[in-house]
Amino acid sequence: MDPANGAEVMALADEQTPVPLASVLFHPEGKTLVTTGGSAERGRLTFWDADTGDTLRTYRGITGRLGQAAYRPDGSRLAVASWDHSVRLCDGLTGQEIFRLRGHADRVTGVAFSADGWRVASASADKTVRVWDATPLAPK
Repeated sequence: MDPANGAEVMALADEQTPVPLASVLFHPEGKTLVTTGGSAERGRLTFWDADTGDTLRTYRGITGRLGQAAYRPDGSRLAVASWDHSVRLCDGLTGQEIFRLRGHADRVTGVAFSADGWRVASASADKTVRVWDATPLAPK
């Protein structure tokens, strides 16, 4: 939306049947948008060109719906909350899963990186918040 007049600038449209979206965020460099969501059985992670709205790549059929996502401040990693009780840590540009953090007893609903990018916090429907050391998962 154009903040000056409220006019729509772009609408992201999926080529498949629409699925509920849980999160939308910009990569820190500003050229890519990421959406997460899916059904209770299958999650979807989609990367979009922020200038054109074109789909760059989509990961479908991920076990469990995907919830909120957060970028590491440098954009190298993407943390994604998952209904399969885990946090998926992905490459920030390609979306390829690198590692999965497990320990919650119910779906993970929220994630955040610390300002320095060395920790990931996750909130769950199990009524806990966990703070994970992300140091071993830093880009090489």
